[in-house]
Amino acid sequence: MNKEHTVMKEDLGDVTAPGTLRFERLLPVGIHRAWAHLVEPELRAHWLAGGAMGTQPGDAFELLFDHTALSGEQAPERFKQFRAPVSQASRVLQMEEPHLLVLAWRNDANGPGGSEARFELTAQGDKQTALHLTHSGLRGVAETRDVAAGWHAHLGVLLDVLHGRIPRPFWSHLDKVAAEYEASITE
Repeated sequence: MNKEHTVMKEDLGDVTAPGTLRFERLLPVGIHRAWAHLVEPELRAHWLAGGAMGTQPGDAFELLFDHTALSGEQAPERFKQFRAPVSQASRVLQMEEPHLLVLAWRNDANGPGGSEARFELTAQGDKQTALHLTHSGLRGVAETRDVAAGWHAHLGVLLDVLHGRIPRPFWSHLDKVAAEYEASITE
């Protein structure tokens, strides 16, 4: 496997509190281009999910996940529900261009099954941006592990896209990092 696709321990997300994950990545683009990959549907669709996003706090929108389109790799049997695009109701909680985007994940961060994804961008000169992603409100160890592996795989695709590389096989990478999170996130 390509060296840049290996799982490095320092790249694993951290559990900062029960049900809260934090990821840090250095993106090889300026802050405005990094922001565009968070909010513009056609760019976001290449690493996470498409779908038009609201522009004001409180705006509801649908994220459209098409995991097969990320790298051309079909979902394995255990993820067969993701072989076709999946829609997820979400809501903008905060939006401060180009530094902060907070989303209610699965519609209502305070409702059943809901959580919150917080993206913080900090310019590191003109050509790099620090991304801090915090996902909170996760319920239990199993959900925390699953979400950690999912974000890790999606962020890997984002880095490939921003570096101009062919994206790594999404599902194969997810399986590899899931094993790492299984071992590192315990009760």
